[in-house]
Amino acid sequence: MAQPGNRLTAGMAMLSVAALVTGIQAAQQRPATFTSIDIPGAVATGGPMRWLGINPRGDVVGAYRTDKAHGFMLRAGEVTSFDDPSSTAGTFANAISPEGDIVGGYFAGAFAHSYILSDGAFTSFDPPGALISFALGINARGEIVGVYNAGSTNLLTGSRGYLLTDGAFTSIVVPDAVYTWATGINSEGAVVGRYQSSDGSVHGYVQYQNLLTAIDFPGGIFTDTRAINPSGEIVGTYQSTDGKFHAFLLNGGKFTSIDFPGAVATYGQGINPRGDIVGSYMSAEGTLHGFLVTF
Repeated sequence: MAQPGNRLTAGMAMLSVAALVTGIQAAQQRPATFTSIDIPGAVATGGPMRWLGINPRGDVVGAYRTDKAHGFMLRAGEVTSFDDPSSTAGTFANAISPEGDIVGGYFAGAFAHSYILSDGAFTSFDPPGALISFALGINARGEIVGVYNAGSTNLLTGSRGYLLTDGAFTSIVVPDAVYTWATGINSEGAVVGRYQSSDGSVHGYVQYQNLLTAIDFPGGIFTDTRAINPSGEIVGTYQSTDGKFHAFLLNGGKFTSIDFPGAVATYGQGINPRGDIVGSYMSAEGTLHGFLVTF
C-alpha cells in the first residue's frame, strides 16, 4: 500500500465501460417506486452538494439544512440527526458502510475536514497537507474515498481525490485534469468520481486496478458519477442539452435516465447491492428533497 502523500495518476484507456463492469444483469425492467425523503423542520433535504448514501440494510444517510447543514441517518422510518462536535458551520453525511459506519465532512470556520462516525464516536482526518477535505464514500472493507486540496480551500480548481486504506492515503489524479474527485468505492476496490478536463467540461470516471475509464452520458454536456455497488452498477447525474439535470444508472454498459416524477432537477447519489438508489431532486417550487427509488 502507498505511504501517506503518495500520488496515483491513473492511466487513461480507450476501454468501454461494459468491458470493466462485467457479470451484471440487464438494467431493471420492473416499474420503479419513488419515495420522497424530507427531514422534519428542514428547509432543504439533500441537494446537488448535500448528497445521500445507502447501505445494504437500506439505511439512508445525508444532510439537511436549517440555518446550517446537519447530518442524518434514516433507519426503519426513524431519523437520527447529528453534528460533528468540532463543526461550526455545517456537517455533511455522504455514505454509510454495511456495518453502519458513516463518512462525511464538516466545516470549522473556513476549513473543512473529513470524518468517520463509528459506534457513536466521531474521528476527524485529512490527507497530509490538506486545507480542506471531504470523505465521500466507504466500502465494506472500510476503505474511504474523498476529495481534498492542499493549495487552497477550493474543492474545485486544484483539488484531488484520495483513497484511505489501513491508515495510508493515496492521491487520485486524472492526468491533465483541472480537478479530480473520488466519490464512491465498492467492495472490489473500484472507484468512481468526476473530473474537469482542460476544456472546462466535466466527466465521470471509473478506476479499477489502476485503469481509469472516462464516463459520459450519451448526448449529455456534464456527467458526474457518484457511487458504485458490488455488482458494478453506477449511479450519477448528467446534464442534458436543455440545461436540466437528471439522475442515471449505468448497468452493464446500458445507461438509464431517472427523473423523480414532476421534478425540475434530479441528482443520482447512492446505490446499494439490491440496486436501491438514493439521491436528491428539486420540485417545481424550487425546494430540495431526498428520494429513494426501488425496482
